[in-house]
Amino acid sequence: MDKKLLFNEALTSLVDFAAANANHVTMDDVKLYFKDLIDDDSQYQFIYDYLALNKVEIEGFTPPANNPLADDAPETSADEAISETASVANHVESEEELSFIKMYMEEMEALPNLSKDEEADLIDKLLAGDTSVSSKIVEANLSLVAKIAESHRGKGVNFGDLIQEGNVGLMLAVSDYTESVGDFHSFISGRIEDAIKNTVNVQINSDRIGQHLADKLNRLDEVTKNLSEKLGRVPELDELAKAMNISKDEASILLKTSLDTLSVNEDTQITDGSEANGASDGISTEEAFARPEKDPLEWRVNKK
Repeated sequence: MDKKLLFNEALTSLVDFAAANANHVTMDDVKLYFKDLIDDDSQYQFIYDYLALNKVEIEGFTPPANNPLADDAPETSADEAISETASVANHVESEEELSFIKMYMEEMEALPNLSKDEEADLIDKLLAGDTSVSSKIVEANLSLVAKIAESHRGKGVNFGDLIQEGNVGLMLAVSDYTESVGDFHSFISGRIEDAIKNTVNVQINSDRIGQHLADKLNRLDEVTKNLSEKLGRVPELDELAKAMNISKDEASILLKTSLDTLSVNEDTQITDGSEANGASDGISTEEAFARPEKDPLEWRVNKK
């Protein structure tokens, strides 16, 4: 896999890890996530800037006093939720998400703007090898990320994730920019757009796979019931596979998947076999998996 793609994925994974740990990571965590991905120690500053941008605290690291990405942003409050709703492509934004969008857009509007001359001077320094100006350039273009992310709302990915991936695209674009790629703003806009579109496409594909599997499991229920009524008995696995026009292996996998998915439902007849009297009205998941050609089918025929 391309090293830049791996680096991008590591950034996203690290932020997700931080979110599960009260937005807190250690420098050892950073080194672990980017093991074998760092060619130059200066890349760590890029990572720290990105974490600061996502309000992640890094234990053992003190950001430079002039780092504009290290400033604290106001926390999202439920009391700030706005009443508007949005629903496109089966994605309905919650009040909490709408509140975040409103807060974030207001924060972007409050950021100081660079003049064309100021930005041009920073870009010249960047091209000359002064990576210390990267954070200022990124900050100056955060509103561009928000604008592009705004155009992709309602496509199945929440706004915060769109912003996060767009910011990764922006930071990588600033890091990769050279005069040979042409106009600076066209270059970073394209990279931001690509990063956000990729996130949306991944989600769409994931949703399609999930829906496709759900359709197959529903079909499995229907065919199993129909066959049992027609045959007057629980169908064999090969009979089910033939009726569904799939391989025996695929039918077996579907049965196991259905048991794994539904075993937590209290209305099913699957039990954990731990009843006090040692008896069970159904079959345990372990037993079903050990005897896939009989019990899963019998359970599907007889399940409530």
